[in-house]
Amino acid sequence: MSPPRIRIPAEQLHSLALALLEAIGMPPADAAIAAGAMVWNELRGAAGHGLGRILQVQERSGAGGLNLEVDWTPIRESPSTALIDAQNGWGVVAGTRAMRIAIDKARLNGIGTVVVRNSDVTSAMGYYPHVAVEAEMVGLAVTNSLPLMPPWGGSEVLLGNQAFAIGVPASSHPPLVFDSSTSAFNMGRMRQAALSGERLPPGVALDETGAETDDAEAALAALRLLPMGGHRGGGLAIMWEVFTGILAGRRSTTEVVGMQQLDRTQGLSLYVQALDPRSFLPYEEFLFRVDRLISQIHANPPREGFDRVRVPGERKAEFEADYRRRGVPVPTDSLERLRTLCLDRGVVWPW
Repeated sequence: MSPPRIRIPAEQLHSLALALLEAIGMPPADAAIAAGAMVWNELRGAAGHGLGRILQVQERSGAGGLNLEVDWTPIRESPSTALIDAQNGWGVVAGTRAMRIAIDKARLNGIGTVVVRNSDVTSAMGYYPHVAVEAEMVGLAVTNSLPLMPPWGGSEVLLGNQAFAIGVPASSHPPLVFDSSTSAFNMGRMRQAALSGERLPPGVALDETGAETDDAEAALAALRLLPMGGHRGGGLAIMWEVFTGILAGRRSTTEVVGMQQLDRTQGLSLYVQALDPRSFLPYEEFLFRVDRLISQIHANPPREGFDRVRVPGERKAEFEADYRRRGVPVPTDSLERLRTLCLDRGVVWPW
């Protein structure tokens, strides 16, 4: 049974997150970025990337795996590109700062691309294109990760499941936001299947012998995910590694470390890009054409088993609209963990 939930206004969650992050030692400007991203995820029903991440910031910084004081000045730069060394800082701050630089370059040159090396937890990739969309840009973000997938046809893990996201502004509809990874199944759903005793669908995981399995517990023990779309997803994972770890000139494939090893730096890399549609056509015309595309998709007759045809990001936009009106539903056990952290850090508990 799920724990009871309490509806809390987003503004109050942001204030709490900001106060706790600053109390942990994150500089105010970086804390504001991290808090904003956490609340955005809470609003869109992605609580796993929400305020619970504050506990990871505390644990990883306390153990030495995360650096809270970072000089974000690019170490290499051109009119349309930049390279940032995150110095093992919080990945959400790194990705957001990188996207802001990409946006500034896109305003001048039509496109801006920034690569980040030596990053910590990057959280949900959809937030970075959201930053671009808010600036009337098309945004792309990619990260590598702890190895979780064999290359297509292989049996030993080598590649991350390489999360990526694309965001596109719209006018009469919510923005398009496609947020995915290259694996056929995500870890959260796999854990749920293990808890409930459900079998996994075919083609999503291998066991410790390298054989395909539908046993969720065996899949979790092995952590050998298979790519979405077979060789297509496997090929995309390789290419995303080029965009991230290879271009960043630092850790790649099996060199990347998982966030559960609190005292070790992760060494993630990110690739973010902002594209100004005005380089190709007037912005209002661009929005009109995107809205028309979305309307055409909505008008497509749904097949059996579907109530309607949706576009990427639509369900989460519905969550956000509801949660902004009625407050974000936060589990009481999550609130209790945050309350304990407030007591430990001398932050006033607001409720």
